[in-house]
Amino acid sequence: MTKPILYQCPICESGYATMEEAVACRDQPCDWSGWKAGDLCLIPGERVYTEPEDPMWVAFKQEADPSSGSHFDQKPSWHLWWLITCLHMHDRDKHRAIVTVLSRPNNQNITGWNPANGYGHYQMFRPGKPLSEQTVTEYHNTYYWDMLHEQIMAAVPSSELLGRSRHFVGLMSRNLL
Repeated sequence: MTKPILYQCPICESGYATMEEAVACRDQPCDWSGWKAGDLCLIPGERVYTEPEDPMWVAFKQEADPSSGSHFDQKPSWHLWWLITCLHMHDRDKHRAIVTVLSRPNNQNITGWNPANGYGHYQMFRPGKPLSEQTVTEYHNTYYWDMLHEQIMAAVPSSELLGRSRHFVGLMSRNLL
């Protein structure tokens, strides 16, 4: 039995019966969602529940809400600044754009990767930008925006953080955040 000759996408190496299918696979858009290495973002779904040692990496504190139905809101939490250290393609899905993010709330790196568009994992927000300039609405509900939009809009990274974070650009993680 002979195997058919297939056309191959040069990115993911999937085989196709026609050249047009392989070209369509190759040319599918890559969604970086406008992120670039060195950007700072907020990831409300990834917060800490003990006060960080280094307040420079804290974007804002969320006070406890005893009336909330979520056990996560029953005590205070701190939302961190996350630095996008690099952009790369997923190991198993070569067409999936991912970013490595880093924070240092306790003077040790916390790193991991997240889909660049946040779809399928944590939503990422641009500080100080209105909902119309966030990519979150393309794929997700607006739960975090509805709850924290005032803090997201008011968040401004310090010039010290901007300066010190630059030497982390280029670090890559293969672990999911």
